[in-house]
Amino acid sequence: MFNSIFKDSRKIQLDWLEVSYLVIFAIILIFTMWGTTMLPDFWPSRFGLFTYFLIMVYVIVKGIKKFTYTKTETVFALIIGMSFLICAFKNDMYSFLFMLAFLIVGAKDVSIDKILKVYLLIDSIIMLIAFVCSQLGMIENLQYWKNEQMRFALGSVYPTDFAAHIFYIVLVAICLYNRKVNIVEPFLIMIIAFWVYKWTIASTSLICMVVFSVFILGYIICKTKKEKIKDNIFIKLLSAVPILFASIYIFMTVAYDNNNAKWLWINEKLSDRLENSKKGFGINGFNLFGKYIEEKGWGKSVVERPDYFFLDDSYIRILLEYGIIVFVVVMAILIIVSRRAAYAGRMTMVFAIAFISLHSFMEHHLLDIAYNPFILCVFADLSINKEKKGCMILNKR
Repeated sequence: MFNSIFKDSRKIQLDWLEVSYLVIFAIILIFTMWGTTMLPDFWPSRFGLFTYFLIMVYVIVKGIKKFTYTKTETVFALIIGMSFLICAFKNDMYSFLFMLAFLIVGAKDVSIDKILKVYLLIDSIIMLIAFVCSQLGMIENLQYWKNEQMRFALGSVYPTDFAAHIFYIVLVAICLYNRKVNIVEPFLIMIIAFWVYKWTIASTSLICMVVFSVFILGYIICKTKKEKIKDNIFIKLLSAVPILFASIYIFMTVAYDNNNAKWLWINEKLSDRLENSKKGFGINGFNLFGKYIEEKGWGKSVVERPDYFFLDDSYIRILLEYGIIVFVVVMAILIIVSRRAAYAGRMTMVFAIAFISLHSFMEHHLLDIAYNPFILCVFADLSINKEKKGCMILNKR
């Protein structure tokens, strides 16, 4: 037995380009994830710039040593890179787009399961450390009032941020390895969702996790009946969900009228999101590559801000701050990732993208790598087996 084990181990050859990407991704994730908590900042000055340089050099070296992009993939990679980099260079407040562009492009042929595993491990550990420290009084556990209810950040910079982290951790845990989901897990997700809501009063994450668990439960039942879910028209329509939610919110923003009682009621239900989005639209309007908007949110402080202004919706944030070009590219990325997941037989990932799109209707984490690792799926290896496959929709081989 031992001889066979050692024989198999000698056959294992590390892909050092893949390992290098995962190490760089881990460093970036720790750095960005740390900033979403109340844990003390110990990072050297300009460490963020160092991570940008690191991922840029990696992509250049990988392109020289192992260029495996098809023509279609090359064109789309250039579109992502150019649009994100122009926006980043236009305003250094959005410099994270520089890092994100190279992370997305550099993920080519890297196993998505390894990426998700790194994310799950790092995100869970840091969230656990922050949570424990907040309960022991080692860091501040920010407290806010909402509708006469006390809500807690539990070590994060804001209660909704803690809930969003748990939401994305749940999605990653379900999608990892495209494994067979146990019928108990959807009910476990519901328990987690209500526990998180009890302390954070974060309605968006609660709704998304509960409905996601219902979808997963339905998927388990349908799969048991051996229905051809991948060929179901409903699954195909899920790919259009990002465009649907983006269109609805942009329409609501443009049409919002603070003199209309119905719009005021909708705005109240959306926690003044429409009012702030309309204000942002008045400041910036629509530009090809966006324009900097100064925001004043609640994060990391419980001091009341009479001048509060924050763009919570991911779609309007991307459109106004990063511009029309980046917005169109992001929509294309979400659609491609969803279709790629369906072609790869990763139905739980198709559901995950749909619910990320729903979550982004109320939350601003769509392009935040500390929350959403699925944005890296556009070029990553989604194959369930070891066989490498072309990753664009037009290259289904």
